Amino acid sequence: MEKKTFTHVAYALGIAMAIIPSAALKAQTTFKLAIGGQTVTTQNANDIKGEFLKGGKITYDKASHTLTLNNAIIDTYTMADDNLKGIESGLPNLTIKLIGKNKIHTYYASGIYNNSKCTMTIVGDTLNVETAQQSAIFSSEESLLKIIDCAITAKGLWGIGGITGLKDEKLYVENATVSAFGRYASVSSFASVEMKNCKIVAPTQAVWNTDYHAVCEGKKIVANKEVKIAPEGTNGIKPTYNNSNTKEHIYNINGQKQNVLHHGLNIVKTSYGKVKKIIVR
Repeated sequence: MEKKTFTHVAYALGIAMAIIPSAALKAQTTFKLAIGGQTVTTQNANDIKGEFLKGGKITYDKASHTLTLNNAIIDTYTMADDNLKGIESGLPNLTIKLIGKNKIHTYYASGIYNNSKCTMTIVGDTLNVETAQQSAIFSSEESLLKIIDCAITAKGLWGIGGITGLKDEKLYVENATVSAFGRYASVSSFASVEMKNCKIVAPTQAVWNTDYHAVCEGKKIVANKEVKIAPEGTNGIKPTYNNSNTKEHIYNINGQKQNVLHHGLNIVKTSYGKVKKIIVR
């Protein structure tokens, strides 16, 4: 009797296994990457959704280690668990590609959190990161945060920061517009900061102070006011990053097409139909 029961169970199990698609039996890959507290996997990578997503689209490409925010609005501020980071990465290398206008809003946690021994590169169009009780953008020990060819706004108790500035936290900014505001410190706690084709333009007397590991005015860390980094020669205004999804064309005041920005008034038209006037002094 017992043997018969076992045979029936085995037979039923065999039928069930045959019905389940082989793809479902394959274990999904989990990445060291979370959006609004939700882990990114091979199953959701092509369309990352959740209560945190209030608009736009988020995808992750494992081959290029690229997280794409396409006019995405990530908001954990109003969620029941308001201790969730907007984006947290533990990947050795991650590129965050920005398309259009993107926003991250958190409460008790950082908007972007780059874990220890990780390199994070932010490129593309625009991103506004705001948190109530933490660093808007945080980079941990032995890490590298790179902001390249994009426009970033970061606002929190700390704007953009590391742990202490003694843990080999590195910040690299290239040809980007960065606006950082922190009630306690706007840009601070990095062991080193490197800027290429850009410079600190506000406050006017502010510089990176290696002794204080922060942007300072004299010997005072800039706090409760904006630190602005901008591409050289653009007076704090830069065109949108050129990528496969966003094409730009530059014209002079006479409507003649130019290859690069020139001194005076430039008219920039994007594939989104947006027209901007940029003055290079």
